Parts: sequence; C-alpha cells; structure tokens
Amino acid sequence: MGGGYQDAKKMKRVAVSKLKYTAMASRTDEWRSLWRSAAYSSVPYTEDFPECLLVLPELIDGGVAQGHASKIRIRMSLNNDGTRKSTLCIEDNGVGIANEVRLLRWASSTNGEGDTAIHHRYGQGSKICLAKFCRDYEKAVWMIQYRKKDRRGVSGSLHVITGPFRGRDDTTQMEDENDDTNLMPSGTRWTLDFDADILGIYQDPEKLYAALKEILRTRYSADYFTRIEFVVEVYENNMERFVGNSRSEGWTTFQEVLEEAVSAGIGTLLYDVSQPFNTGTMTFRYYRIAVDGRSPNPLKEQFPKLGQKNMPCSRIHIALDGRFIEARHIYKFLRREANHNDFNGLYGIVNFKGSPEELPVPATVKVQFYDNCQNYIQFAALMAELLTKPVLKPPAPTAHAQTTPVLPSPTQTAPVLPFPTQSAPAPSVPTPPTNSIINSSTNATTEQTITFKIVKRAIHVAQGSTVLYRINLYKINCTEDADECIDVLKEILRVFGLANLKKFCESLK
Repeated sequence: MGGGYQDAKKMKRVAVSKLKYTAMASRTDEWRSLWRSAAYSSVPYTEDFPECLLVLPELIDGGVAQGHASKIRIRMSLNNDGTRKSTLCIEDNGVGIANEVRLLRWASSTNGEGDTAIHHRYGQGSKICLAKFCRDYEKAVWMIQYRKKDRRGVSGSLHVITGPFRGRDDTTQMEDENDDTNLMPSGTRWTLDFDADILGIYQDPEKLYAALKEILRTRYSADYFTRIEFVVEVYENNMERFVGNSRSEGWTTFQEVLEEAVSAGIGTLLYDVSQPFNTGTMTFRYYRIAVDGRSPNPLKEQFPKLGQKNMPCSRIHIALDGRFIEARHIYKFLRREANHNDFNGLYGIVNFKGSPEELPVPATVKVQFYDNCQNYIQFAALMAELLTKPVLKPPAPTAHAQTTPVLPSPTQTAPVLPFPTQSAPAPSVPTPPTNSIINSSTNATTEQTITFKIVKRAIHVAQGSTVLYRINLYKINCTEDADECIDVLKEILRVFGLANLKKFCESLK
C-alpha cells in the first residue's frame, strides 16, 4: 500500500516534469520563430547604413528615456583575438531597468507612459535589435546587466539576464549580491556578440566610428546632447582605434550644422513655421545649402552619409519631441515617382510635440513612420502643400548676399522659390547652348524667349540672338555659383516679368 502510494507520487512528479518540459519546448519554439522573423524583417534606408546600425538606437533609448542617464557609452570591438567574433557594449549610468516585465515580453500592448511614450512605443525594439545583430537564435550570445538604487541612494544587487530569449518566465535571470563593482551606483549594460561581416563596408574602424557618430547626431536633437554625454569607442583586435566624446569635443546635431551654414552665409533658411497639429504642435524649418557641391561644406564634411548636396540626401528629417524617426526624401512628399536634382541642397527639419496618440506613428522600429497612420497621412498632405508655397521667411542678409541677389523694387522684392514642383521647362529653340536655361516670360505683354548662358566669366542674358546684358561674375562675387545666379534670374523672369528682369540686370552693371 505504502509502496504503491510512493510510486504514484513519483509517477505524478515525472508526468508534471514532462509536461513542463514539453510546454517550455513549445514556448522556446515560438520564441525561435519570433526571433527568426525579426532577424529577417525588412528595415528601410539600408542604402544609408546596415540594418543592425539603423536599429542600434533602440538599445540607447532605454537609457535616454526611462533610465534618465547622463552618460551613455557605445563600444564596438571588431575581430576580437584576430577572429571574426566582435562585441557591442552599450552602457549607461541611469537608474537601471525600471520595468523588467516589459523588457522580457516580446512586445507590449500599450505605449510607454509620460516622457517614455516616444522611446518605448511597442516594447520590442530591443529584441529586434538583438536579432539583427545575432540572426541565429541558437547561437545568439547576449547579456543584460542592470543595477538599481533606492531612494536613499543605496545600490542594490547586480541583476543579470542572459540569452536565449524565452520570455518573462523562462529567460535565465540571476541576482549577484556580491558584485559591488559593475554599474555602480546604478545603470544598465547591454553586451552582445556578432560577426563583423554583418557590418559590410563598416567593418573598417574609421568608417564605423564615423557612422556611429552620424547616427547619434541625426537621431537625437540638441536637447539630448545638452543633458547626455555620449562616448563612442571603436576597437579592433583588442586595440583602441577611435574614441570620441560628445561633451568634450562639442558634437553638434544635423540641424545645428544647418543653422551654422546659414550664419556663415553658405546656406539660407527658406521656411520657418510653427503651427498646431491636432492638439499638439508641428515646427518646420527648411534650408538650402547654396555652396557648390565641390566646395568646402561643413554639412557634408561632418555628415558624410546624409549631408551631401545631392538627390539621395535631399530629405525632410522628422522627429517626435526631438527623437528623429525618419529622414524621408523630399520628392515623396510631392508625390513624384522619382527623385530629381531640383532638390539638391534642400533639407528640412520637422519636430512634433504633443500626445503620441495624435501625432504620426512610428513603425515597429523607429526608422520610419507608419504610412497608413491617419496622423501621418494628414502630415504628408500638409507637407505637400507647404513645399509648393513661396518662401514666407525671406533670407537674412549675409556677407555673401550678392551670391543670390534680390530684385530691387520700391514695392516688392523677388523671392527665391526653393520648392520645385516640376522639372525644368523644355528648351523652346532648336539648338540651345549646352549650359543654358530657357524660360518664357510670364509678362502678358511679351512672349519672346529669354536665354541665360554661362560664357567664360559672365552670364549672357539674351533675347533671341541679341545679348541684352553681360553680367560679370567677379563683380557679383558669384564665380563658383553661376548656376545659382541663373536660377535667381530665371525666377525673377517667371514671377516679375521681363521688364523687372531688365531693371535687375541694369543694377548689376
């Protein structure tokens, strides 16, 4: 009797153990499927950077928002010990992981709250980032360490979470009460191993360092750099190659460099508006870099990927409360099928403030917005309207004002119209000069064709075969930007007519 009872208890324990093992195996298979799906999900803008670098800020946002860190260090060690094995480590001095339950769920049914609502949108960005660096679920090696402190400032134990990811209940977690060195007095550290091949051309330490800096300076506004010190370190074969510090080196953001270009006279602020958006606000600043693409330009020097004066870099950078989500090409807002060099040198900065529910919604990783979100559709329609309007904010006078001269008139000033809505008009003469621009006057009293032609060190303004004016480029300090000057002449003719164009050319003699 007793023996049978004991056998029954043993059989029950074995059965329960088998059930638990079966359930855990089933859940592990689900996590493996989710991991694989995340690893091979599409991420846009891979023409800018590899997927793993595009989503890297997902591991930074926790320290930025919920962690309230004042210092964040990003360290990438390439080819450790001469192998392809490389390591990423992101560490902050914040308050530690505030919500372990959310962290160990694959995704969240709600947004974060308060000032974390933007940075913690879906709860799965960190897992997607891990999967992008380590695509093989079985071989993925990663660890999360964090330490909290109480209200009296006393540090708690070091918490350690290691892969594989199995959700809240089954992921390996431990508490080290004896460690009084790591992450003191509090903070969070992400560490993961990856194969350097995933970086493509950014396996080169110098290119990788430049990319990490550019990503930080285009994803976070000046407010973030005011309160947070970013440190970027790149090692190769266990040797330090490049180290930078945002605080000591005075890193500036993409928008700040645009503003500096305007102050230096090589750029113009074309449009500056702040207006309501639902119950929040939207600000939009539109810039034009006037310097020739081959000339020194701080934007392209400091932002080698997104700061060039070309079609791929002509974008609107869009942020939610200073956290930039997407840099979308300008031509897409104008519903064009393809990009055009009309947009070269144009850059926009948009920033939204307000309740996240009433602003454009980011996609599952904060690299682009969700196109079918009604708030984003509303925003896109607004941008299409703004980008086809004349400039509302006239250019401020600068030392290089003669480079883009303005029509003198007692009652009206010719605006520079930077918002191209169509391609340049087709030539209306059989054999126009190679470097000429043909335009027809909008003046109702004349239909004669005006030609602008660069000839040696001058611009010839011709009517038919007759040269009306010869504008000396040296006199107007425009030797390197003749095409820019022709654009201005073209707009004066289109908007104000032939008579005012002649007055303007007379003023340049």
